[in-house]
Amino acid sequence: MAARVSLMIVVLLLVTLIVTSSATSCILEASDERINVLVTQPAIAVLLRSAFPGDLNVECLIPPGADPHEYEPSLSDLLRSLERADIVVTSGPRHLAVEDRILELKAKGYFNKPVLTLDDYKKYGLRILEINGKENYHGIAFSYNGSRAIILATLDAVSYILPEERESLERVAEGYLSALWTVLLSAKEAINERKIALYSPALQYVVNDLGVDVEKIYLEDPEQAITQEVLSSIKRDYDSGTYDLLLITDIALKKDPKLEDYLKENKIKYLRIDVLGRCSLDVYSELVGARYLSNSINEGYVSSHDTYAYAFWGSLVINLVLLGIALALVRKIRKGF
Repeated sequence: MAARVSLMIVVLLLVTLIVTSSATSCILEASDERINVLVTQPAIAVLLRSAFPGDLNVECLIPPGADPHEYEPSLSDLLRSLERADIVVTSGPRHLAVEDRILELKAKGYFNKPVLTLDDYKKYGLRILEINGKENYHGIAFSYNGSRAIILATLDAVSYILPEERESLERVAEGYLSALWTVLLSAKEAINERKIALYSPALQYVVNDLGVDVEKIYLEDPEQAITQEVLSSIKRDYDSGTYDLLLITDIALKKDPKLEDYLKENKIKYLRIDVLGRCSLDVYSELVGARYLSNSINEGYVSSHDTYAYAFWGSLVINLVLLGIALALVRKIRKGF
């Protein structure tokens, strides 16, 4: 059964990729120009590559495996990266040290390229959320409204440089956002009756866009070290019914490997959401799996293996939606030629 499910997923993905590639190639026949986009967050890089597949040259300033909060390139390396870029897309200011440094260099006249920040995303409806009175800058690109704001701000910046490409890029962006909205509605239905708690702020924007209240967020910052007091609070709140499902990311479990053992030992029901190297479409698709897990798993926890097994139908819906959008896009583009 598992092999059959995996085969079906692979076939659907291949068909979707082939059709999407055809659509993209039609768009790019009109122009060989590519806009070079430098991003300061791996999550934003994945988002823009997914939303504009093949249309933008997206380079992530943060090397694979490096901590974005700790990474600080030399001045010469940073200036070389900025020189190659036409547009810089950030998650700041006031988030990463390297982003504040980029803004400082621009203010001093070291380069003169557009730098997109939270102020630009706010123009497209992004609202900054808070945790205990502190603004949360984590996980914006994983959410629907965050993705939409970043995509539209980038689209405007690219269109200013290549105005003739705006219509084609708008179609591609609309396709991604339409698919994302469809999956968001399925995810909302899947967890609508749940009392949700978050281990860290990384998923606050994702859950907020579902219109679901968050009962508690245990860490104010993903870099915060876990303590026995936090663990005790997680167990106490679960036992008292404050929440009935804890959402936790793969990044958090990688940082604190013993945390998963603690949750299992205490039969605390949790859902692991993989965000590393994933776009917002992937994140919401994993939440869709909560519907099947909640009805099928009797243990006090939900393993990542079970998430993928029971989320098959959610993945199937997503791929069919993407396939339909890609086919519609091809038809629209061909009519234009």
